Formats: sequence, structure tokens, C-alpha cells
Amino acid sequence: ISKLCYDQADHKRYSSTLTEVMGIVERHYVKPVERRELFDHAMSGMISGLDPYSGYMPPREYQPFLEGIEQKFGGGG
Repeated sequence: ISKLCYDQADHKRYSSTLTEVMGIVERHYVKPVERRELFDHAMSGMISGLDPYSGYMPPREYQPFLEGIEQKFGGGG
């Protein structure tokens, strides 16, 4: 149980730091920036930093991506 508590505390520390930084950028950046845009950039940087084959796709791009894949490869058989 102590390992689980340690892991959860570590996770909360990182997520609270991310939330804090996003708030600072929202309040003090030279032009208005939306929280969702900041989150998407953070996710993209985190995932693309893993390897050259990984990437983050925001939810607004996911459905059109699926539709494009379905049209390209089609169903049936």
C-alpha cells in the first residue's frame, strides 16, 4: 500500500505542477491563450519526445482521422 500511495503522490505532484504552469502562462503570456491549446501542446511535447513514431492527436482531430482511415481502406471483404 505504501508504494501505491507514493506513486499516487508522485503523479499528483506532476499533474499539479502542469496545472500551475498552465495557469501562469494563461495569466501572463503576451497574448490570450486557451487552456485546451496549452494542454494539447503539453501532450504533444510529452508524447513526441518518446520516439520518432509516437504522436498526440487532439480529440477534435481524432474523429476526422478515423473517418479518413475508413474511407481509405474501406470495409467489407
